[in-house]
Amino acid sequence: MGKNLRKKKKKYANVVMLLLILFVLFFIVLQDKNIKVSVDELVNNYSLDISASDKRFLNKEIELTGELKAFLQFESDKSLLELRTTSDELKLYCILMNKEIEAKVLTLTVGTPITVYGKCLGIKNYKFPHSIYIEVEQIK
Repeated sequence: MGKNLRKKKKKYANVVMLLLILFVLFFIVLQDKNIKVSVDELVNNYSLDISASDKRFLNKEIELTGELKAFLQFESDKSLLELRTTSDELKLYCILMNKEIEAKVLTLTVGTPITVYGKCLGIKNYKFPHSIYIEVEQIK
C-alpha cells in the first residue's frame, strides 16, 4: 500500500509541475515585452501630460513606428535619428547605440517607414532642448 501511495504522490507532483511549467510558458508567450506605439501617439501623450507619459513609457522598452526625417552624425558622440512628428512643440530623436544600427540607417532615405526598438528616456535636453529621446537597440 505504501508503494502505491508514493507512486500516486509522485504522479500528482509531476502533473502539478507540468501545469506550472505550462502556465509560466503561457505567461511568457502572451506577455508583450515592448510597448507598441507610433511616433505621433508618443509625442501627443507627452504633449498632453508629461507625468502620465513618464509613468507609461519612461525607462520602458518600446517598439516605435514612424518615418525617417533626418540622420545626424556627430564626430565625438553617438549619432541621432530624427523621426517625423506632426507636433511643432516636441521633436523625437533616437540615439543609435551601436555602429551596426548606424550602418543600417545609412541605407535608408528620408520618408522611409521605420520601426525602432529601445528604451524611452522621456523628455531630455540632450542635444536638442525639450525633445523626446529613445535609446535604440535594434531597427527594422
